[in-house]
Amino acid sequence: MKIYVIGGGAIGLLVSAYLKKKNNEVTLCTRTKAQADQLNQQGLTLIRNDQSESIPIHSVTLKQAKVEEADVCLFAVKSYDLELIMKEITSKRKKDQSYLFLQNGMTHVELAFKLPDPTIAFATVSHGAVRLDQTTVQHTGVGEVNWAMYQQRTNYLTDWLHTLPSSEFPVYEHDVWEELLWSKLLVNVCLNPITALTGMKNGELLESTELKQFMKCVFDEAFLLHPLQPDKERHWSQVLSVCKQTAENTSSMLVDIKHERQTEVDAILGYLLRIAKANGLSLPTISFLYQALINREQSYQL
Repeated sequence: MKIYVIGGGAIGLLVSAYLKKKNNEVTLCTRTKAQADQLNQQGLTLIRNDQSESIPIHSVTLKQAKVEEADVCLFAVKSYDLELIMKEITSKRKKDQSYLFLQNGMTHVELAFKLPDPTIAFATVSHGAVRLDQTTVQHTGVGEVNWAMYQQRTNYLTDWLHTLPSSEFPVYEHDVWEELLWSKLLVNVCLNPITALTGMKNGELLESTELKQFMKCVFDEAFLLHPLQPDKERHWSQVLSVCKQTAENTSSMLVDIKHERQTEVDAILGYLLRIAKANGLSLPTISFLYQALINREQSYQL
């Protein structure tokens, strides 16, 4: 089976490493030729528990990639890069290809609605990973990959995903993609924007009564839009649990702010604001966070 992993960031490198360890035929598609060349020459280095493992990997730039040869395309890029990438590969895709999306937020779902007819699954990733350089990823914490089918034409993708789990890289299937993605979205909307603006680690949010109350306001507003309206207290408990479990983690949005990079604010907060507007709802707290992050981004893009 030919797997194309699109994205050479921390998650792309991490997933590629564990796919190769399972003897999959993996091609890692990067943004730059420099990174692809280094990966081909040096291999991919996976660091876990202070042990280093070198894994041979085939890498090309996306423009060079023969995407039409892939059985599965796994998208491990930031949400704001996805639309351009999808446009670039659409003309290359073959009829029976399967797509697996690993983005934060929900804008990738909006893009999936527009795809002509592939087999699609959505996944969330809670593994801790840091890209140390162009070819090295450190697996900082074992989490989970949770996935669910969006639309299914064959069992091909499902069968492949069932071969991936290991003690180092747990993978779990879910029945309802909306429940899966909204559970992650509620966590992201409560943690990422607030840590990005305050500069705090995840666990520090629980040490402040005021910030915990602020998180609850954000949660309450976001939950109004949940399409399935599940058990609210269960989901709030999950947010608090993730915050505690990842207490020492720096959120991806805070990392982006520290490096003066574009954030995924539109995929997370912007999505909620668009849905709220369509339903005639006001989300004042989320609107504040959205504008504050946009202003922060604009301040270092000047």
